[in-house]
Amino acid sequence: MIRPAAPLVFWLITQEVSMSSVPLPPSPIQEVPTQLCAPSWKIRPLSLNDALHVSRLMPDLGYPMDHDTAALRLQDMLAHQHKAGLIAFEADQAVGLCQWHVVHSLLADPYLHLDALVVAANHQGRGIGQLLMSSVYAWAMQHGFKEVRLRSRPERKSAHRFYLAQGFEENLTHTFRLTLQD
Repeated sequence: MIRPAAPLVFWLITQEVSMSSVPLPPSPIQEVPTQLCAPSWKIRPLSLNDALHVSRLMPDLGYPMDHDTAALRLQDMLAHQHKAGLIAFEADQAVGLCQWHVVHSLLADPYLHLDALVVAANHQGRGIGQLLMSSVYAWAMQHGFKEVRLRSRPERKSAHRFYLAQGFEENLTHTFRLTLQD
């Protein structure tokens, strides 16, 4: 069951929004829970111009990457209609991001898979992760999805506590990977 942090008022946005500004009227792209936001926070969809921000945030998730790699991955992500993401700012500093894709399978009804959620280490515990997750839940519900799934490495205990607090249930599965050689 998807449980957005309640009680939240969600505003739909299609552009960068300053949470200290007057709320925008609803539109069909993203939803942002305004009551979670500090006045200086902004959240908007990821764009090709965010490669530097992505390359600076991803090491805090354990995935270091250079600017060029981030730019290529953003370009690939944004070229696919079933992939999307958000980036959060405090003042002019990128402090978090999330990225997801839609899964269609014979095994289950379509669902949203959260590929990445990262908050800068020095900004964790301030509600940015909850803001991003609430936006993901709202997007999923707006688009008719009934489930959000994610994977998290076993050693990420604090992330597991965060997900459980968000209403996720632990699903004991194993993930396997095979690297294909040229």
